[in-house]
Amino acid sequence: MCFSNTVREDSGNCLMTLVKVNNFYYVNSFLDGEAVSDIMSLDLIKELGIKELLKDPGKDTIANSQRSQALDIAQGITIYFMEKTSRFLAIIYNHKAFYLWLKTKVYHKLKVLTV
Repeated sequence: MCFSNTVREDSGNCLMTLVKVNNFYYVNSFLDGEAVSDIMSLDLIKELGIKELLKDPGKDTIANSQRSQALDIAQGITIYFMEKTSRFLAIIYNHKAFYLWLKTKVYHKLKVLTV
């Protein structure tokens, strides 16, 4: 696969790029075409100062195929990438391995092209 120079493939075959979240915080995000949902870490939620959360109904499958208990859902998250914005909601997990894991729908909204 070939991508613009702002989107790169990391060693785990997931795409990764720097995005700005809620016009406040820059974070590397992973793009996973097989992800069931957009995922944010609890640490990122705290960094952003987000306190208004929806209760999650239960478990969700995460990228490493393990079942894990979702904590809550954050809504109205905005990411900025190459002068474009996209709003989405994300399921929150208490993971230290990543801050933000996005399914391809968000990147399609931002018109990020893959070849």
